[in-house]
Amino acid sequence: MESSAYLTELLTAPEVHGIDPANMVVLHAVVGSEFNDTLRDSERFILPLLRDRGVRLVQLSRRGPAESDGIEILDDTRRPRAMHSKGPWTLAQHNAVNGITPQLSDRRCSLQFKGFVLDRFILTAFPDREYRHAIGYNRDLCCEFVTCPLSAYLGRKLRRQRSDAQRSTKAEARSRSMLLRPGRAPTGHHTGSPRKS
Repeated sequence: MESSAYLTELLTAPEVHGIDPANMVVLHAVVGSEFNDTLRDSERFILPLLRDRGVRLVQLSRRGPAESDGIEILDDTRRPRAMHSKGPWTLAQHNAVNGITPQLSDRRCSLQFKGFVLDRFILTAFPDREYRHAIGYNRDLCCEFVTCPLSAYLGRKLRRQRSDAQRSTKAEARSRSMLLRPGRAPTGHHTGSPRKS
């Protein structure tokens, strides 16, 4: 509900938010457990807004249980007529196969069925492009943005990318400094014959 309200606000007054609807892409990660009334209301109220403003709607889901199975693009259009209720691999199937019930404590399902799907599409469809990313949640399903596991996952991912880049830069700097000091082995490396204890 909250994500639909925010989307409606953006589309009702895009100029206030500095958004051109023609450049906007709305992604819907389909987990297969949406309430029928939510799908019906989205078709009745949200899809006409998207159509009227020419906003691209992409509906995605997991293709299978493993990340290597990839994602399925269920629909990709600027004239959406229907909300998809499920894809090839649903959260309910995942839970049944693994003998678990829906998890409300750590939101792993959000990472597997939403975060993974959205990230895979974005990295494939918009490589090396700058974009603004807003993730919508139902207020009852998620806590504050700062502590939300999906946000935490995205934050960890960004920190890891920055950390990897910093380590790479430091390693390159160490390599260059070793080249400038002949005769010295890098710290942690041993030259010559193996040491005996």
